[in-house]
Amino acid sequence: MKNFSIHLWLWFAASVAASSIRSRRATCTAAAQGWETLDDVPAINAAIAECGPTGGTILLDSQNSYSIRSRIDLTSCKQCELQIESQLHVTLNDFDFWWAQGSIFRIAGVDGLTIRSLTGKGLIDGHAQPFYNRPVKTRTLNAPHMMHITNSSSNVRISDLTLKNAPLRFFRLDGNSTGLRFNGINIDVHGAYSALSHAGREIFGFELADVSDVVIDTVNMNVGTDSNLETPHSTWPVGVCASFDRGTSNVLVANFVCTHAWRGVVSMQGNAATVNTFPQVTGKDVRDVYVRNLTFDGATAAYSGVAAGYTSSLEKRLDGSLHNVTWDGVTVVEGGALDGPRCNQGCTEAGCWGLCGCCSCTENYAEYCTASDGKSLYSGVTFKDFKGNLTTPANGWGCRGTQTGCDIRYEGWM
Repeated sequence: MKNFSIHLWLWFAASVAASSIRSRRATCTAAAQGWETLDDVPAINAAIAECGPTGGTILLDSQNSYSIRSRIDLTSCKQCELQIESQLHVTLNDFDFWWAQGSIFRIAGVDGLTIRSLTGKGLIDGHAQPFYNRPVKTRTLNAPHMMHITNSSSNVRISDLTLKNAPLRFFRLDGNSTGLRFNGINIDVHGAYSALSHAGREIFGFELADVSDVVIDTVNMNVGTDSNLETPHSTWPVGVCASFDRGTSNVLVANFVCTHAWRGVVSMQGNAATVNTFPQVTGKDVRDVYVRNLTFDGATAAYSGVAAGYTSSLEKRLDGSLHNVTWDGVTVVEGGALDGPRCNQGCTEAGCWGLCGCCSCTENYAEYCTASDGKSLYSGVTFKDFKGNLTTPANGWGCRGTQTGCDIRYEGWM
């Protein structure tokens, strides 16, 4: 009888706990109004405010298409889920408004968030073509990232979504965030022509800085392959599939297909500081990064992008280092295999880039590069099992005589 009472009490306690979990996992469905000119974000944010703090589910269902004219704020989420089974269309004509927002999705100080599509039909379209093709002399970066994960966010999982035409970065990860997981992501960019605009070096699939414990797995990023266009892709490669800036550590990137991009999966130190980003990057180096099974096709009509490697932007801080960074299993379909410039002035025929803000900074270029070589340290940098259209680097590639230390290895190139 005593044992029966104990089991009965345990069953009752478990039932109460399960009931409590079910009540906390309530579902809030945000209704769309059905008109492009009407903003559906107030309804979405209201659903987040209702169900987010108690670990519920916010549902954007397949019966509706949502008009996004202001920022979606997920800051109040605590172990909650945003389930996207519909199409979200962003209105991006007001650059000044969006610059003030910083991102289309704000994920700041969140502990526990899942964004996914159970059907795989969830779509977020930034409609950034007006921003891509602004006049080349327009230096402004008045546009948002699509998703900004920051302010020590943790345990964030995003999966099984399609994202199109983000103005700047599709995913910007910073602010000492940790425990970030991405899986089954499709990224498409249409209508961005680097020879005509700044878009070539502004569009990033993933940009990491001051983050740790990140897994990016099974991603397909395709730039400018709209079959309806007279020219199927840009004359020059556009964008970067994934980059690691200072403060990035303990990262795995696996099973990534990168097509028609200017850069594949690379370390780009100092680059994150040149765009709309808060907070500012505080880390010093990139360490413990493993890139596995990268397929890169960077060829276009006139120029080829590069699959892997590293660069530093031309800026006052050129002391970044690389430690234990490995590319393992890279297939180069078309384009270059590696690039390793010490500092990237970034001045192009179409416009100017970087710290100086104009191409007249050329006179300081050598000075900054020399300073960089004297401070940078590369240890345990490995390029392993590259195959396809490539040439094996010569001995000593990537190292400078004035460098503090340089340990770069090449293994199993075919």
